[in-house]
Amino acid sequence: MEEYSLQDVLSGEVTTVCQVLVIHLDHTNEAVNETALVLRPLEQAGLWKKPKTPVIVVGGRTWVKDILLHESLRNTMHGLYLALHPSVHSSPRHPLLPSSSEEPISRLVSVFRRCVYCDGGEPTVRLVGRMKLEEDPENLSITDLSSALSEPFKDLGGHTFKVSTVPYFPYVAYSRDMSERGNMVTLQDSLNVRVLITASATLNFTYEVWETPDRSFGNLNAQGQFNGLVGELQREETDFCLLLTPTSKRLEVIDYLRLEPTDYMVVLSEKPSLLSAVMSIMRPFSNELWVGLVVGLVVWSMTAWMLQLLWKAATGGPGVSLRRILMYGWGALLEQPPADPSKNFSGQMLVGWWLVFCLIIVTGFKSSLIAHLTVQAKSQTPEGLQDLVEFDNWKWGIEPWMLDGQLLNYFEKSTDQVVQEVYQRIEKFTLKELLQKVLEGRYSIVSAKNYLMVIIASNYVDKYGQMPFHIGREERGILACFGWGIRKGAPFLEAFLTLASRLEDAGLIKHWTEVVVAQRVKETRAKAAPKATNVLGSLDEDKEVILSMDHLQGAFYLLFLGSGVASITLLTEKILGTESHKLSYGRTMLK
Repeated sequence: MEEYSLQDVLSGEVTTVCQVLVIHLDHTNEAVNETALVLRPLEQAGLWKKPKTPVIVVGGRTWVKDILLHESLRNTMHGLYLALHPSVHSSPRHPLLPSSSEEPISRLVSVFRRCVYCDGGEPTVRLVGRMKLEEDPENLSITDLSSALSEPFKDLGGHTFKVSTVPYFPYVAYSRDMSERGNMVTLQDSLNVRVLITASATLNFTYEVWETPDRSFGNLNAQGQFNGLVGELQREETDFCLLLTPTSKRLEVIDYLRLEPTDYMVVLSEKPSLLSAVMSIMRPFSNELWVGLVVGLVVWSMTAWMLQLLWKAATGGPGVSLRRILMYGWGALLEQPPADPSKNFSGQMLVGWWLVFCLIIVTGFKSSLIAHLTVQAKSQTPEGLQDLVEFDNWKWGIEPWMLDGQLLNYFEKSTDQVVQEVYQRIEKFTLKELLQKVLEGRYSIVSAKNYLMVIIASNYVDKYGQMPFHIGREERGILACFGWGIRKGAPFLEAFLTLASRLEDAGLIKHWTEVVVAQRVKETRAKAAPKATNVLGSLDEDKEVILSMDHLQGAFYLLFLGSGVASITLLTEKILGTESHKLSYGRTMLK
């Protein structure tokens, strides 16, 4: 038969239908009083990580409290001690009794139970009853013994938990009792606080809430130790924390209680502003299309001109000047072409295709121009991380405390080139400084959506519901979920899981989130007037738009520009014509 170590069994490497740990203490050995020595293998095997594993101890009556209240059984939910009563009379042997014992043992056994939260919420030992090994039980049945090993927690007996947290509204909000970090805090209305109050009243426990000194969620160092909230749970300095996201590494050292879905990461920028109407006549086409149109006109004109030169050289017919062909191509685009510049068939074929091209271009320009003049264009704003790196001269930042834990791990280990570039160029400022930079233009904030929406709605939305910020459509679910971190092996975890499941099924988690956000916005706006900013001007997109001088000012500017160029051209022709006339007159006089 294969043998397994205690650590193999407790770690789950050995699969059994039922797992009960039985410890037999030799009552004749006085050294058993050294409970630390006896129970050291349990600590090394990680029994404290298995709170549901029942423990039955058989031994002398003297060591009941020393064993059941020992540190190695600190998380054991179901522990029994079968105290054997010594007797001066001989008695038959029983399988539970030590075979090597020389001292006669009585058939009377006292059964004690480890009660985790009984003595004012602290562990204690209680007598369950007495029984005889070979006769019918006097005061205790086998059913009672079995129920003592599986009795669930009805309440936590007023136990005081030490809780750690960091601020992150709408999930956790508090005020410090002292200015320094790492002190006790006074909780304020928020989602996790409502869950904590409900759990405290339902399960009968109290709590002390502390702010973690470094205000970190938990990062892993080279020695395999975490800092922040996870580090305190790993060292069992706290019982649970109020705000944490799970990762594979964290779940190796702590347990987890899921409460609410994740808060998506978004990009917040200045709201799109109305573009100047001066260039509205140019906006139907992109810059690339305008350049392509000019290049196409020049290439077509050069091609037509060269064909006419070849035709003239081959047939001796009349040629066409390059200037005339250029003016024809330009006139066709303006739907006012001059006379046909070509007399031969090949030239006419080229002109025909150019006219088809002009028809398509002009039709597209007219339809797009109507749309741009009816609805005034707005500036572009980033919708996600991809836009941040593509926009010219654009910067972005984040709050220092947010670039921690799982979010930092995401940026550092992501293989996406866009994410890496965003991380390398990201700046760190306070939220107030970041919002000011956004209002100054060409700047964005990378942060959590719900977190930002509360702050914006509280301080930057006017009575018409307008705000000077735009939240990008791209939402990245970087974090798995939000919940509570629980120290490994905590016996109260199952009770917490049951309560959280009931709250979620009742829809209270979602309801409380909405109520907390609405209440915070109302309170904040009542204390200070909102910073109303109307970034849309007087334009109402729901009403019929009548085109005015403001919409068509670009066309007038082009008219004035064209008139100026034509006047300069006329003046140049006049000067050159006068000089040419004088030169011709001088030659005539010389003759």
